[in-house]
Amino acid sequence: MPITSELRLRNPVRRPPSPSAPPRMADLHSHHNYVAHTTAKHLINDEQPTAVETQDFTDAVVQYHAIANHLGPQDDREPAWMARLKLEMQEMLQASEDRAKQRHRTLKCDLADLKTDLAHVKCDLADLKTDLAHVKCDIADLKIDLAAAFNTEAKNMAKINNSISKIKESMEDIKGALRGIGDAVRLAESP
Repeated sequence: MPITSELRLRNPVRRPPSPSAPPRMADLHSHHNYVAHTTAKHLINDEQPTAVETQDFTDAVVQYHAIANHLGPQDDREPAWMARLKLEMQEMLQASEDRAKQRHRTLKCDLADLKTDLAHVKCDLADLKTDLAHVKCDIADLKIDLAAAFNTEAKNMAKINNSISKIKESMEDIKGALRGIGDAVRLAESP
């Protein structure tokens, strides 16, 4: 069983290994969280520990302080196992920072690709708008041509109807002339 599980059942440690204690500690777990946060800040030179993302790193810090609390006050000399543990924690922090930087680079590349894709889509959209404008112009030209064709056809039909009317009038004149000739023939033949 890890020492942290064993220590959770005991009274809170009132004197943490860090120089300043938290204002109040409800239990040992919150004390460990406080000390882990303080140690993380110390490991990255008192900057905001945004790179501390992995549970492994936090667990290692808590385990380190749990062991230190369990062993009680130590002299100024740091044991070799504690130095190794600190080195392992620093390596985990560095690996976490490296992963974060790699993710950041990947996201920047992805964002650049998305911007390029967006530019291509905008160009394609502009081309489609141009094509649509050409289609609209072609439709307008077809409407004009169709109207002109209908107008020409209407004029031709009017001419044909006018010619038919003239032919009908000529036929009526011919019929009238034939009737006149028929009447004249009958008069000539009658005694």
